[in-house]
Amino acid sequence: MSKSIKIFLLIYNFVFILFLISNIFDFDFGWHLRFGKEWLENGFFPYLDSYTYAHLGQLWINHEWGGDLLWWILYKNIGFYAIVFLTAFLIWSSFLIAQKAYSRYNLPAALVTVFLIWGSGHIFAPRLAMFSLFFFALIFYSLKNIELNKFYRFWPLIFWLWAALHGSFTLGFIIIGIYFFGNLLNTFFLHYYPALSLGTAWKKETFYKIIIWGLLSVLVIFINPYGWHLYYEVISYFFYDFYKSYITEWVNSFTYPIYWQTGFIFAPAIVAVFWQVKKKIFSWGELLLFIGLFYASLKHKRQVVYLALFCQPLFTIFLEKAIIDLKKTWKFLETKKVKIFLFTSTLILFIYPFTFYLSNIKIYKNVWANLPKITNYYPYQAVDFLKNEIKNQPKPIKVFNEFGWGAYFNWVLPEALIFFDGRGTATWKIQKETTTTLEFYYDLIYKENKLPLIEKQGVHYIFLENMENYHPNINKANKWLFSSAALKHATEVAPILLEDSLRQSENWKLIYTDYRANIWKFMPTTPPETK
Repeated sequence: MSKSIKIFLLIYNFVFILFLISNIFDFDFGWHLRFGKEWLENGFFPYLDSYTYAHLGQLWINHEWGGDLLWWILYKNIGFYAIVFLTAFLIWSSFLIAQKAYSRYNLPAALVTVFLIWGSGHIFAPRLAMFSLFFFALIFYSLKNIELNKFYRFWPLIFWLWAALHGSFTLGFIIIGIYFFGNLLNTFFLHYYPALSLGTAWKKETFYKIIIWGLLSVLVIFINPYGWHLYYEVISYFFYDFYKSYITEWVNSFTYPIYWQTGFIFAPAIVAVFWQVKKKIFSWGELLLFIGLFYASLKHKRQVVYLALFCQPLFTIFLEKAIIDLKKTWKFLETKKVKIFLFTSTLILFIYPFTFYLSNIKIYKNVWANLPKITNYYPYQAVDFLKNEIKNQPKPIKVFNEFGWGAYFNWVLPEALIFFDGRGTATWKIQKETTTTLEFYYDLIYKENKLPLIEKQGVHYIFLENMENYHPNINKANKWLFSSAALKHATEVAPILLEDSLRQSENWKLIYTDYRANIWKFMPTTPPETK
């Protein structure tokens, strides 16, 4: 019976993930598709930016170049649901691999997976970053079993694929480095301070294996369209922090909005690790890795899922021990009648949520034609208006855009050059400026007298979100966790001073407005100064 429940829970977990991600849309999806489409259909690799007027013709290091090609091939030949199913499989299999690092995937492991998916599901989405979970799990598995098998020999292939699909491949090297240092530290303690040692010591040959295969992995990544520039671009993310204060997934886990479910991962994780250390089951490599992941999860909301993967086998061990202790204490649990009761009650407990998730999975072949989903994210009516407006005008048309809609414009409005989109969130800079483009964007929006800077770029239209209809959706948990004053401060939108300047200017006219967007057109009384 336990085997039947395990199989049911495996399917349940996959359906649960499908439910979570099928109702989410990746804001960067538009430029991912456009890059893959242009590369495949134009027959040459697009090295230079051709989507924005602020960076037109400049080298663009796309650290998801392979992923964009894959996304376009799947979308064109199968449809959006292929991307959703592949993403769900990546997340689902990541938890299976993480469990396999310690032991087989059993009934307690399946139950733990349900719990961890629920606790970290806020980061799941049909996006290329989900490949990172899969590769993280593979590296985690290989390090844990490095003296038992030769899976480490696949590192160069894993890292090359990881680097081609998503720029988070540096995480893999960080994990290896932490594990290496932890086991080096353990070797030192075994020789000089045995009381401080944890787990078993690595053989000397193991350290050499990691160095050799790690270096090979570093070198193989240079085989990419950008050469060493790819490393430079990805490493630059560690030195720019502005975006980490404005992009929700990068802000601290204990700041608004709090995803309260993650607390049910943080607290048990501390207890479980303390128990593992006390019993000297953990190695120093595992302990240091846990500390690093725990800190990263507190620092950035998006990193919680890596802690969840690390905790998958850890929580399973705890649950297995609890079940064994229960059976010893209450021997009647082993009787046939009780097993039938537990089997039936487990099915009843999960069957309603299962049918709810299954019935609420929304997947479409052409996601752009799915108006209910698009309406929730993008101003499609305003875009349709602008497309008709510029249809017969000489190109290129320059549009200063709402940053969050940039990738949408990349896809549905390719005939226009926009100001900015998610490709350069962290590292792009305005030419001859020291500030990032994202910082410059916020200055243009929220500081006084910035309209002349936009006009100097020869902009024809300004497309902004209509904030008069902005009403933050605050769930009950955050209302309970924060005071009214704190919530007001966290959700309060600064005055868009750019719109004040537009209303006062004689050169700009509001030509369209609806509940989502305002469109302003440059209609000067004197010829504009271009740059």
